[in-house]
Amino acid sequence: MFRLLRLLPLLLVCLIGIGLYRGWFSFTSAGNDPDSQKINVSISVDKEKLKADAEQAKEKISETVSQGVKDLEARAKGPETK
Repeated sequence: MFRLLRLLPLLLVCLIGIGLYRGWFSFTSAGNDPDSQKINVSISVDKEKLKADAEQAKEKISETVSQGVKDLEARAKGPETK
């Protein structure tokens, strides 16, 4: 359990980094008021980009798994003799 708790911040940082790189979300700051010591930060999430990348990942994983199954089946049959 403790290992999982130590791993969680690393996974979160990786997710944020990948999300920023892929354009899933972005951070922006609003114009600062010189009289105020506050900074307004907003987060924008591009749901369409996130869905499109998820679909691409599913397709790629599916292709890789089916190719791996084909390779295993070919190995199980053994070398072909003529």
